[in-house]
Amino acid sequence: MKAWLKYSIVMATAALLCGGVLILRHHSNEDKAQIACQDLEISIKGEHQFVTEADVRAYILNGYGQVAGQKIDSIRLFRIEEMLDSKSAILKSEAWTTRDGILHVSIEQRNPVARFDRQGGGFYVDDRGGIFPLHGTYTAPVPVIKGSIPVSTSPGYRGMAPKPEERIWIGSILNLLGFMERDREWRGKFPTMSVGTNGDIVLQSAEGREKFIFGPPDNFEAKFSRITEYYSRIAPSKEEGYYSSVNVKYNNQIVCRK
Repeated sequence: MKAWLKYSIVMATAALLCGGVLILRHHSNEDKAQIACQDLEISIKGEHQFVTEADVRAYILNGYGQVAGQKIDSIRLFRIEEMLDSKSAILKSEAWTTRDGILHVSIEQRNPVARFDRQGGGFYVDDRGGIFPLHGTYTAPVPVIKGSIPVSTSPGYRGMAPKPEERIWIGSILNLLGFMERDREWRGKFPTMSVGTNGDIVLQSAEGREKFIFGPPDNFEAKFSRITEYYSRIAPSKEEGYYSSVNVKYNNQIVCRK
């Protein structure tokens, strides 16, 4: 068979196949255009309860509109995702439809690792350092830091801290919490953490009345080593609760006060 004839047959076959695909796609699109939304299926990822299925249904109804009965190819999925992503406790949403008339919505919640309480309103910080508001009906079981929080955000703020030094400070607090969580000796040892007006971190013991003045959130190993030395050498020589404060923020010093 001559080369030009073979080429012509191949091209003709390809054209027929493409035409068939286009026809099938056209009929598929026509069929999809006739399918009405029958139901809404919602899946929520994450261990917390910031967002419920009822919340998501209400968000969609109030922020987008009624989807039941609407043709599935006319539902603006990107608008639903943008609206859901604007909610403070939602990290990311995904919406899609299937040929059985179901609108599927997947929600990934934010994962808070700390709560900051201060005068004028508190906030959560997630594992990426992002700030989002407290929830009206659910409180996440995470460490709480109280006091003079050096972060200049207004109530309802959502996003990273506005100033570089604030982002660095939040990161150092998360590092401190991570350090304590990874060390079996310190995990759960200091359930209360506060920030003084001078910026000092203060750790409240779960067992005694001692407050440990930690200073800035740095040099974790050295400072916790001094706390260990207090418990092993100083505290046993006195009756329980003898000291009210133990300052470990200075190098090679442990300053105890009654």
